[in-house]
Amino acid sequence: MGRKYWKIIELFLKPLIFFLKLCPKCIIRLLYDFSSSIPTPVGLILRYCLLASKVNYIGSNVYIARWVTIKNMSGLTIGDNVSIHENCYIDAIGGVDIGSEVSIAHNSSIISFEHAWNDSATPIKYNSLVLKKISIAKDVWIGCGVRVLGGTIINTRCVIGAGSVVKGELIAKSVYGGIPAKKIMEFNND
Repeated sequence: MGRKYWKIIELFLKPLIFFLKLCPKCIIRLLYDFSSSIPTPVGLILRYCLLASKVNYIGSNVYIARWVTIKNMSGLTIGDNVSIHENCYIDAIGGVDIGSEVSIAHNSSIISFEHAWNDSATPIKYNSLVLKKISIAKDVWIGCGVRVLGGTIINTRCVIGAGSVVKGELIAKSVYGGIPAKKIMEFNND
């Protein structure tokens, strides 16, 4: 869409978002799943409006590509100028905050919970969930196929290399990669 067109389009979207806020969650979920297959700017606008009706907050000029799965939308916050590319999976049951100027490449996952496994009389998949908030600060680039696990804090201006598995706190102005992700280098420029 682009930043220069966003301000014009945003004026027309407000009435649609207001109407969608009145719809039940199951209808929004159904429409969002349907919109996942729609290419072109029409699909982008529809996905944005549907998310805006149910997430905690969504900024302007947010790009949600096709086939992005978002579970528990009410726990999600998205800043301005964010791009989430094809086949990403986000479960915000434990809370997910995505800052402004963030790019999440295709096939990445952000999962804000873990399964408990301490009740040995119950299969692990039926044990309770442990909710763990994820915070992604502004100006972060998450490479393709990255897995961000519950409880992670990614500080400003981090780059996460493709295929990495991230857990814990990542230091600002750094490049991380690997399984588990480790700091590869720091940016020295300001």
